[in-house]
Amino acid sequence: MSKDYTSASLANLNDINNKVDKETGKGLSSNDFTDSEKDKLSGLPSGSDLSDILSNKAPLASPALTGTPTAPTATTGTDTTQIATTAFVNASITSTVGTINSTLDAINGEVV
Repeated sequence: MSKDYTSASLANLNDINNKVDKETGKGLSSNDFTDSEKDKLSGLPSGSDLSDILSNKAPLASPALTGTPTAPTATTGTDTTQIATTAFVNASITSTVGTINSTLDAINGEVV
């Protein structure tokens, strides 16, 4: 029993057959990466071992920071577990000293 194909169905069949580059012994095509992914991979040195590359990165848990790391400065009075920068600490001390001075001035004014 033979099957009659129209020219349109043959064109569709050819389109389907040409969608994936088939390589012997591989289940994936030779073009499984986007251009962006290819650009990232092309930036790796030839013969790179991913474990070598990753071993040079700081761990996510307790990273050892080098150089002069920076962080955003919280507003004075923030009471959370976020990182306190030296700017935050200085502003908090200045605010506290100002409050203490005002309190002492008020006390001294009442005593006199």
